[in-house]
Amino acid sequence: MARALSKSTTPSNNLSFCCLETDDSSNGSSTSRRCTAGISSICRRIDNQNGQEEKGDSKDAGKLTVALMYYAEPAMLLRQLENFVSYPEALRQKIVLLIVDDGSPEPSLTASTYITQDHRAKLDIRNAYIQQNTPWNTPGARNLAFHVATTDSVFMIDADLLIPVETMEKAAHLADLSSSPEAIHTGFIAHQFNRTRPSGEYKVHPSAMLLDVSAFWLSGGCEEDFSGHYGSEDSAFWYR
Repeated sequence: MARALSKSTTPSNNLSFCCLETDDSSNGSSTSRRCTAGISSICRRIDNQNGQEEKGDSKDAGKLTVALMYYAEPAMLLRQLENFVSYPEALRQKIVLLIVDDGSPEPSLTASTYITQDHRAKLDIRNAYIQQNTPWNTPGARNLAFHVATTDSVFMIDADLLIPVETMEKAAHLADLSSSPEAIHTGFIAHQFNRTRPSGEYKVHPSAMLLDVSAFWLSGGCEEDFSGHYGSEDSAFWYR
């Protein structure tokens, strides 16, 4: 179950180039690399053609990437980070937190401005920044998340969804099962989650999803023809 926060309506931005920052908690350093391929050339790649390794062989095997979509909402980001930091240490060790900043204005509203050393000490945080400005680029941001993920499974959430510890523990357990060698021939994970709105309404949230990376690319990824327009990309993805 995911708990929804209130959120203002703000356009997001698209990928032409991205900078991926990876923190090395062991020595306090960070490294970055630049992706120069347009995401439209990535989203059609299938299975291992997108650079992902076989199940159980990835660098972070057994871990779960939590991909957080972000655009110029620092208060929500800080709320999310506080929630992740509050998880038990054993659970935090199983999570790679990938924050996809969809072109927030630099430097005042970018995600990296609000990630503190304390956050980095307690969480494995990786930050991807999308530089080209295209409104409502949720499909491109999600494709980027699955392209750079180093785990076999990704838990995709929006910035206005807080994930309770019980839900995250179950998601991490499912991801661990999926990445085991015994699970190679048992099919893919494609799971949606219910949420509780501030009004008390309880229903499935289409953009909160736990997916195997291979399953995401076999489905064709998110359709970037929807970029530049609000809505419908979730329905199109789940229909496929």
